[in-house]
Amino acid sequence: MEAFSTSESKETSESGTIATMLLSPGSVSLTGCALGARVVSVITANVSHLFRENKFLDQTINAYTFSYDPVGMLPTSFSLQRWDVYVDPGSGKVKRVYMVKKGNGNIFQQLTWQAGQWFKIVTINNTNQQPVVEKEVLIKWKFNS
Repeated sequence: MEAFSTSESKETSESGTIATMLLSPGSVSLTGCALGARVVSVITANVSHLFRENKFLDQTINAYTFSYDPVGMLPTSFSLQRWDVYVDPGSGKVKRVYMVKKGNGNIFQQLTWQAGQWFKIVTINNTNQQPVVEKEVLIKWKFNS
């Protein structure tokens, strides 16, 4: 497995802090493909009884979409609320994974992994049904530098 180093930058916008991390050959030992495959297999193996799978070919994004929504009320200790997996119809490879995770109180996180490119975490505070983005973290893979 290849190793990668990181560089980080931050900027502040109206919606909060956006942090971007670039991965390039160096010290971090996890590639995008390994991360995505592991996330999908671990989630589906351990919680399939709690979620219903819906699948369809979304021609607007050229991907098979596999959506996983709760069958009923989730255990209060369970933070994963739903997720979608997007698969390239030609290659059969996972293109993107999107997950919604519940935090403490009214905090939610949207986690998006784009194969071979980036991973993004958006933290949202949903107080009084008015969603406010508190923080965005974007980690980019920089493989060919």
